[in-house]
Amino acid sequence: NPWLLHLMYRITTRVPSNDAALQLLDIDEYPFKEKPPAFVRAWLYHYDFTRAPSRWARSIPGAELCGSDCTKYWTRTKIKEYVPKVDSTLLRMQVIEPQQWPVDPVKPESSTANRLRR
Repeated sequence: NPWLLHLMYRITTRVPSNDAALQLLDIDEYPFKEKPPAFVRAWLYHYDFTRAPSRWARSIPGAELCGSDCTKYWTRTKIKEYVPKVDSTLLRMQVIEPQQWPVDPVKPESSTANRLRR
C-alpha cells in the first residue's frame, strides 16, 4: 500500500509540529513529538464488529451480539506482520525515490495546510 509506506516514511523523518499529515494523528498521545522513531512496522489485524441481535446475526458462527447495554463493540485478531521493521533510509531507497515522491520536508510556513489556515 503506497499510502501507508509514504506515511511510515513521514513518521520516521518528521515531527508533527512541522508536518500537516502527522498533525492528523492524536498529537496528545503521539510519543515522538520531539524526535521521530528510528524504526516503524505495521501489523495486519482482522476486526469483527458486533451486531444487533437479529436472526441474521445469530446465523453467523462466533458473531458477537450487542444489546442495549453493549460495551464491547468489536474484537480484534492479529493476523500477521504487514510491513516488517523498516527505517527511513530503506523506505526512501525502495519506495520514496522510485515513486519520485519529495524527500525533503515541506517548510511549515509554505505548506498548503498553513496557507489554508490563514
